[in-house]
Amino acid sequence: MLPATPVSPSADSLTLGDLHVNDSCLVEGYATKGEYRLQLLAMGLTPGTLLRVVRQAPMGGPIQLELRGTHLSLRRQEAQCVRVQKR
Repeated sequence: MLPATPVSPSADSLTLGDLHVNDSCLVEGYATKGEYRLQLLAMGLTPGTLLRVVRQAPMGGPIQLELRGTHLSLRRQEAQCVRVQKR
């Protein structure tokens, strides 16, 4: 597991919703502000965190992520709020 280090946004950044199963990425930042951003931070999606997409439900369903030794599911629209850099 890599340590959580801040990553500056790059021109080729994507969102979690753009990734596919088994893609790995680093969290760069958020496309939202306010309370939901704080909830994402509380769930462990801090800038510099390495994560992997475990599975995606069909028809726009949730995305299951593996990060820091645990699994987390996010709705697809919520995943669009997290900017990532693919690894």
